[in-house]
This record gives sequence, C-alpha cells and structure tokens, in this order.
Amino acid sequence: MWFLPGSGQETRPWAAAGQPGDGAARLRLHPAAAALLVAAVGLAPAAASAATPRKAAPRPPALQSCTYDVPDDATAPAAATADDDDDDNDDEDDDDEDDDEEGDEADANVGGLKAGDGCLKVGATLDVGMTLSWLRLSGVASGFGRDLNRTTFDNKSTFEWGYVAPSPYGDIATRLALEFKVGSIDVTAASIRFGPLVAGAEPSFFDAWTADEFTFRALASSQSPALLGYVWRPSDAMTLSFSAEDNTFRRITLTGYGGTTMPDLVGRFRWTAKPFDLTLSTAWRETRVSNIGVNAIQGVAALASLKVDLPTANDGSYVIAQAAWADRALGYLGINTTTSAFRLPIGTILSADVAERGSGWNVAGVANWQFAESWSSAAFLSYVNLDIPNTAGNGRLQSTRGAANISWQPVDDFSLTAEFGYSRLKSGIPLVPSSTGVSMILSMSRTF
Repeated sequence: MWFLPGSGQETRPWAAAGQPGDGAARLRLHPAAAALLVAAVGLAPAAASAATPRKAAPRPPALQSCTYDVPDDATAPAAATADDDDDDNDDEDDDDEDDDEEGDEADANVGGLKAGDGCLKVGATLDVGMTLSWLRLSGVASGFGRDLNRTTFDNKSTFEWGYVAPSPYGDIATRLALEFKVGSIDVTAASIRFGPLVAGAEPSFFDAWTADEFTFRALASSQSPALLGYVWRPSDAMTLSFSAEDNTFRRITLTGYGGTTMPDLVGRFRWTAKPFDLTLSTAWRETRVSNIGVNAIQGVAALASLKVDLPTANDGSYVIAQAAWADRALGYLGINTTTSAFRLPIGTILSADVAERGSGWNVAGVANWQFAESWSSAAFLSYVNLDIPNTAGNGRLQSTRGAANISWQPVDDFSLTAEFGYSRLKSGIPLVPSSTGVSMILSMSRTF
C-alpha cells in the first residue's frame, strides 16, 4: 500500500473507477507505480545493454607477412599467400590463438609483406672484397715487360623489388633489380610474368649452373638478356620452356658484327625430383657479320646439367655435373660472360667472321658442402675446348679454371669468405697468348 505525502492516509496503487455498487470495475494505475513499471520493463534491458557493450572485432595488423616466391620454370608459381585473420571474430579463445600464431609468424622470415591482393618484397645485398691476382704470360706476349700482378678492391650493391599477386589467369609477378658499382648503375633484371608468359630482362633459359657459390661471381657485373618466354608445366616436377632471346647477348668478340634480324631461339626441359635436378637445353642462333656478301652464320648449342642433393646433417650440400657443346654458337659455352666459370675472353683479337665460326665444348664439376650450421665450402673445376678455323696456328684454345672457398656465417644474412682461384689458358693461336694465373679473394657479404 502507499501513503500520500502529508495526508496520513493510505491509498492503493489502483482504485475502482465508478460509483459504488454499479459493478463497473476499471483499474487506474497510480502515476508512481506506472513510472516504476516502465523503468522495470522498458528501460532496464537497454540500460543493461549500454552497461555491457559488445566486444569490437579486432583490427588486422597494419603489416601482415606473406610468402613471396618469384615463379620460374623450375618450381610451380605459387600465388602470394598472406596470413589472413578473417576468423578472429569467432570468439575470445580464437582471438587469443590467432594472436599467438601472428607472433610466431612475425618471428619467421616468410619473405614479404602483404600489399593489396599480393605480396611485396624489397631486398638488397652488399658485397665487398679485396682481390690479389698473379698472372704470367707465355710465348711472344711474355716479352712485353708488363707487370700483370694486381691488387684490386671491389664492391657491389644490388637492390631488388618484386611483387607477385594472383589473378584468374595465373600469377602476375613484376621484378626489378639494380646493380650499383663505383661509377655505374646497371639494370640486371626487369621483367613481368603473367601466368606462363615472361617478358623483359631475365637470366637466359639456356643456362643451368651459374657459379652462385663463388665470390668472383658475386663481385662481377651481372648480365641478363632481354627475352620473351613461355613456360609449360605438365606436372609439378617437370617443365618445358621456350624463349626468344636477345641475339647480341651471346656475342664473343667486339668487332665485325652486322645487324641482327632474328633472336636466338632457346628450349629447355627441366625435371626436379628430390634429390635430383636435371636440365637439358638447346639453342639456335643466327649471326650476321659486317663483311659484304657473306651469308649469315647459323649455329646450334646444347647443354646437360645434373644436380644431386647430398644427405648430410646440414641442408645445402650438393654436387653438380655439367657439359655443353656448341657449333658456330660459342657464346652458349659461357666464354663471354663476366660471371661465368667458363670465361675465356677473346676481345678484339678475332673478328666476328672468324670467331663465330668456331666450335667447342665444356665440362664442369661442382661441390658445395655445408659441413656445419655456420660453415660451408665450395669448389669447382671447369674445362673449355675451342676450335676456330681460318686462323694462324692450329686454331685451338684450351682453358682450365678452378676455385675453392670457405665461408663463415656467424649470424643470419652475413658471411665472411676466403676464396682461391686458378686459371690456365693454352693457346694454339699466336695472337692469343697462353697464360697461367692464381688469385685470392677476401670478401664480406650482407643481405637485407
């Protein structure tokens, strides 16, 4: 019951409305009771909801890691995959688990950062070294009286930017690599890959082993031909590649060339099934010379290379055996490439009409041994035999090269290397002197 303030009389929250005895029983709610009822029924749930707000969905991290892999014809071009957090809203337990996973992934070097629908990677490498070389000439050149012993300091920095993203027609990968040396800036790679198609400056589809284990290759200026290629992948372990490549990239001398009409045509078969990696390549080439009335020189080349991973306690140990043959396409033996383990420069000694008519072959054996987690060693031995007609002497050049190194990696992405090299050229052409040389390189390398 209720008491009216100041009246001393009791009343009820409702009273019969009507005349006594008329039997009309209408109820009228007291204003105070009505206020309490409205508060209890209508406002209380809203107040409770306001007091306990819903948990907001967590925002994805500003930077998300992703797996970056520039596709090539040896591995299936996996699309860029990011560490998505779409399931973070399920419940509080899932949120905690996702947070833990994100922390683990942040610690792992997954390679890139999610950008739009794809994956972006920016990297750089700095190589610095000191080279001590001793060279002795024989034959007529031995009387020139020149001191050919040298101590040189080299440094090279490379910058690479890559972006790969999926599309309904296959992955789209864009790559740009710049090389900086004292006084020069070179574009070593600039290409776009659209599914199985690739166009731009990229390593030749013909090549297999490229001496990446050695310091002399790291300090030398890199080269890549312009090409247009297609990669067909009938299975995960097998690829067939076809490319049209810049004809001038395989020139072996500096004089006597005419205009170019046809690109070099290259085909490559590659089969990868651990521990084996087999490469078979062929090439066709047309060389035009500046001599009037001389027909273009048609040439062919072939290569076979086998890499076998070794079952050692530390990953990264392997051996490689490689052989190549060329007829009127000597540039495919690697003799003109500064980063090649088969380099045999002819320079301006022979004109194109003479040098490009030669034939030859090469072989190489390579071993890389990761004998401890932070220690590794590599060695190679190569041999090149060239026969060039229409020259004085017997027209034969024979080159032997080798190198061995030991590398220490005290921390990730940093290494110290000592490398020793040997070269010997036996020449049957009087204008090309025979020579013997040894070298030692001390270097440091840092990757970012």
